[in-house]
Amino acid sequence: MKVLKMYAKKGPDAETLAKAKEQMKKSRETQLQENGTWLGIIYGSYYYNENRDDVIVKYNEWIESITADELKAFAKRILTST
Repeated sequence: MKVLKMYAKKGPDAETLAKAKEQMKKSRETQLQENGTWLGIIYGSYYYNENRDDVIVKYNEWIESITADELKAFAKRILTST
């Protein structure tokens, strides 16, 4: 809760945000080597009748687009909704 309150006040610093983004991308690389990830993507495409190609192709782009200000606003929303 302490970190969430800090993020709501200042947002994450650039170094922390960069490390988190890098970790998310590395984790995704590992996930893409596992059958369960692919099963989930295929199932979601079939069940929801959606094209899930962007989940695979644009993931890193989505991660890189996250900003400290967005995380700050998100933390504020979480704190005010509880």
